[in-house]
Parts: sequence; structure tokens; C-alpha cells
Amino acid sequence: MSTESYKISKRNDGRFDIVDPTTSAVLDDANGYGYKTTQSAQKAAWYKFKGGKEKMDATKKEAKEFWRAHRVFAREVYRSLESNLKEICRGEIDPDVEVSEWATKEGIAGFKPKYLEYLDWLK
Repeated sequence: MSTESYKISKRNDGRFDIVDPTTSAVLDDANGYGYKTTQSAQKAAWYKFKGGKEKMDATKKEAKEFWRAHRVFAREVYRSLESNLKEICRGEIDPDVEVSEWATKEGIAGFKPKYLEYLDWLK
């Protein structure tokens, strides 16, 4: 078998499927609809066949552990992001940069900007 476990194949209707490179059997076709772009098919293949789900789950677990260990900081960050929501939406404030600098200033080690995606579980 080839080193690649899948390939992206274009269908007659212009959409894309994820197929086995040796047998051309369809591995994933977005529930029969097909993917609109090769990029979306590649993203789905990464998630399903290249460990993307496990990587995302591991990041989520790390983030939850970080926020549990730093509950006071988490509440302050949540309140700050909530009160600056308009500025963030307008692009005036980059929350990744702001919170990273804030964590460094507070002496909190191990913060990663990706953890902000998992802050809402504290509500």
C-alpha cells in the first residue's frame, strides 16, 4: 500500500471525495454531498485520517487543565474579553497578543493563545 492513506478525487458534479489511492473506494464523501473545494476535503482528511481529532482533543484537554489551574486569571480574562468585545470585533485589539502579554506580566507560565478558544467552559 502507498504511504498516503487517501487522495482527493474530483467527482463529475465538480465536488470532491476522499478516496483510497489503491482501490479508489470512497472513504468520505461528506454524507453523499461531496466537498465543495479541495481545501475543505484536505481539512476533513486531516481531521479524520491524520490524527487531527486527537490533536484537537489534546489541546482542549491542556486548555481545560490550564484554566482550572488559573481560575482567577481565567475569570479576569473572560471579563476583559467580554468588556472589550466591540474593540476585538473591529480589530482594534488582538486578544491573543493582549492576553499573552498579560499572562507574562502576571508571571503565569504555560499560556498558549490557542487556549482562549476553550475559555467559555467556565461560565
